[in-house]
Amino acid sequence: MGPPLASAPDTSGAGQLYQIHVASGRWGNGIGSVLHAVFLGYLADADLPLGLIEVWERNTRALAFHPRHGWQPDGGSRPGPGDSRYLFLRLDPVENLR
Repeated sequence: MGPPLASAPDTSGAGQLYQIHVASGRWGNGIGSVLHAVFLGYLADADLPLGLIEVWERNTRALAFHPRHGWQPDGGSRPGPGDSRYLFLRLDPVENLR
């Protein structure tokens, strides 16, 4: 996690979650949710009102995980491997606390 990797006009005041990686043998034990909570703490500590992430469209586990934690597609994407895309998602942590 850290500052957005790509500069765009609407990424000021944003932090980017670069990756959550949990070993496959540990899936389903809440580790991803704990790591996600660390990212939320980062946003709060840095007073950043927006979270960003890019998710590979073939990563079905991530595409299920992130919306459960409040992430929404922003409609953007960029090329990925093998004729696929990385999908851009956004998180408004304040909205998720309501």
